[in-house]
Amino acid sequence: MRCEEERAAAERRKQLEAEERRQAAAAAWDAKREKEAADDRWEAAVLAALPPVHVAEQLRMAARARREAEQSAESADEVGAWKMFDLNQQYECSAQGQVRRVGEKEPMQGTEVKGEIMLTLSSDNKKKISVRRANIIAWCWAKDGKKLALGPGGAVKCADGKMSKYKVYHQKDTKNDCARNLLILTKQEARRRGLD
Repeated sequence: MRCEEERAAAERRKQLEAEERRQAAAAAWDAKREKEAADDRWEAAVLAALPPVHVAEQLRMAARARREAEQSAESADEVGAWKMFDLNQQYECSAQGQVRRVGEKEPMQGTEVKGEIMLTLSSDNKKKISVRRANIIAWCWAKDGKKLALGPGGAVKCADGKMSKYKVYHQKDTKNDCARNLLILTKQEARRRGLD
């Protein structure tokens, strides 16, 4: 009787151990499947975030078309809206940003000052400024093709950071407080006019 009880107990232990191993194996298999599913989801998310080849090509073509359109617009502005002025010529700028030559009543068409000014030197070294519609911007090309920009107080800086011999001066219009004269002169010419 006792032997039968021991055999039954041993059989139950074997069954419990087998069940524990089965459950452990099932849990390991479930964990493996879950990891594989997570890896698949991650890979799918990465692939979904990457544009297909044809989409990437479309993006490149759109960017190229946008750049070409911007360049075309700049060329149109340069041909149509840009005006060239003698560097030592005197201009008036009203409070509304309209530009006119001193002594003339009508403002110049297609010109408006928005505060950004750059000196320009043409290729033949004639000193000029350009007034562009919606923004007074003049390009300053040295012989090496670099631009010059205005520094504090109207000083003009070269591309290498050195100061140039030109400077921007403002002159109050005694007849009209809303207007001012914009002069871009060499310091020597400014001194001759009593501005420096």
